[in-house]
Amino acid sequence: MFAPASPHFSSLPLDDAYNCDRATLDDSLRLREDDAFGSCSLRGIPFSFGGEAAKNAILLDGNQVGIPMGDRLASYLVFAHIVENRALQLPSDLADFRGRQHATGATPGNDLGDLVAEYQLHYADGSCASIPIRRRFAIQQPHIEWGASAFAAVPHRADTIVSTVAESLRLGRMPAASYGEGETRHNAARDEYAEHIWLYALPNPEPEKAIRELRCIAKAERALIYAISSTQVTAHPLRSRARQKLTVQLPAGVEFNALGELDEIDIDLGSVISARARQVYDRDAWFGEATNVQPQAAPDQAFIEFAAHPDAKLYLRAASGELLAHDLAALERTGRVETLESRRLLRIRVVDMQGREVAARVHFHGEAGEYLPPRGVHRRVNRNWFEDNYGEFVNGANQYAYILGS
Repeated sequence: MFAPASPHFSSLPLDDAYNCDRATLDDSLRLREDDAFGSCSLRGIPFSFGGEAAKNAILLDGNQVGIPMGDRLASYLVFAHIVENRALQLPSDLADFRGRQHATGATPGNDLGDLVAEYQLHYADGSCASIPIRRRFAIQQPHIEWGASAFAAVPHRADTIVSTVAESLRLGRMPAASYGEGETRHNAARDEYAEHIWLYALPNPEPEKAIRELRCIAKAERALIYAISSTQVTAHPLRSRARQKLTVQLPAGVEFNALGELDEIDIDLGSVISARARQVYDRDAWFGEATNVQPQAAPDQAFIEFAAHPDAKLYLRAASGELLAHDLAALERTGRVETLESRRLLRIRVVDMQGREVAARVHFHGEAGEYLPPRGVHRRVNRNWFEDNYGEFVNGANQYAYILGS
């Protein structure tokens, strides 16, 4: 990810609040690969982590820590934090679904609901709002197993779009994912084998009030706060909207790769799903008698699909190396961004001369030449031999799906 951090957030200075060096903690609160120090961007949000070999985190362990906020206005405070690992607790004669016994010391992270801490917002007018921080809701342990993600927090790593193995080889790159992972085309960052710092966006119940102090109070379990960022955005800062699309005119010198895609494109608060050359169809030929009408790839126009926060910015790297920013909110106001959220189910029937439904191969595309597949099939058909075998077909630049009459 090369997009700069979103300008809609501001990291909080916590140097005076830090009370421990992460390197001195035991294994239940220490990451095996702890390399988060200094300024960084997590999911497009700027954070300021503590320095190495110094007090660099807030440990909540039977104590409370006050953080001056300087009468700050904020709609959300985004925390980078974890709760301590909890070992698997099973009767000695019972194994978990992987066959492990009680003595293994595994930390699957399935426990939920315990009150880990309270985060209190003390306002300048003397009032206070208290928000409970519960295990596996607003916070979770760093080591989890399959299916144990937090319900109200997300991992610090960004969701990613991955190429298939065949696509990577065609681009002359080492595949970044295994064959099976590549076929899913995405990674939600909730990998059970990774270590996670969890990001939680605490909503300010009274955003019009200035916050004088944030008070973090330990409760039933130990927790660790790495960094905090504040914002005044209206929409939830960790939640992307439904898939949207945009056609962008490319600056001179920007070229598509061997797959007809853009490499140097990114979004600060969201994910670029695809960025491909726009397919331009000859409308008269398409509705004419020809049986095979192929579109032409526009060399200077990209059709982009993305899922992002309403206040996100789209970045495109020019041939000179300059980052060109597109404010998605401004583009949406001009009508250049269209939401692809399904609003109405359209049923199509293919019938013979007697009105009986018959199986057929179908292709539909939108105004920007984008393939519009039937519900439940791939938006991007795998054209490679014996890969992802489904009732689909590719002819040149046209993608098709087979349907059973409707």
